[in-house]
Amino acid sequence: MSTLPPPTYPAPQLAMPPQPRAWPMVVGVIAIILGALGALGGCIGAVFTPFAAALTRFVPEAERGSLAAIGQMVPTLLVMALLGLVLAVLLLIGGVGLVRRRPYGVTVCLTWSVLKLVYVVVSSVIGYLVNLSQLEHIEAMQRTAGAQAVPAEVFGAIGAFGACFGIVWGWALPIFMLIWFTRRGVRSEIRQWSAPADEAGAGMSC
Repeated sequence: MSTLPPPTYPAPQLAMPPQPRAWPMVVGVIAIILGALGALGGCIGAVFTPFAAALTRFVPEAERGSLAAIGQMVPTLLVMALLGLVLAVLLLIGGVGLVRRRPYGVTVCLTWSVLKLVYVVVSSVIGYLVNLSQLEHIEAMQRTAGAQAVPAEVFGAIGAFGACFGIVWGWALPIFMLIWFTRRGVRSEIRQWSAPADEAGAGMSC
């Protein structure tokens, strides 16, 4: 009889399932936090903006002029606050979809990104006009009081810088999402996400 050990064969290597990537959770949580904060800010703006004109009665007569622009633009500011609230809720919904790894989350976030780009420009221009009117009134008050007034060009430059900074800041997340969700690897991973309807159908077939 042979004393040689029986031949051995290497065990088959089991394929490990791919580990889920962390970016849906990270981007989704950021979207949820910013959406919740934006919704809170939109609610506050929608509630308190209509009272802006009424509050001018409690302001000294000499200082009411600086609030005139706000009083005249109350309807516009109210509409912008409501639109901001809608966009914030949209971002919140998209963030929840990303955290749950649902395709609708990507669709909602992309829709929000396009709308947000337009909204940021419009809101920045409106804010620039309101601030410019207030700064011009401050300049007029300084001249009336005999003080050395800051040139109007300086006020205009400050307002323009604030508007540009607001646009750049407001565009940061929308542009990031538009670029991120169009990457080939990200799109390939999103196609592997299952919708709730697919999961329900799979459960019924088992």
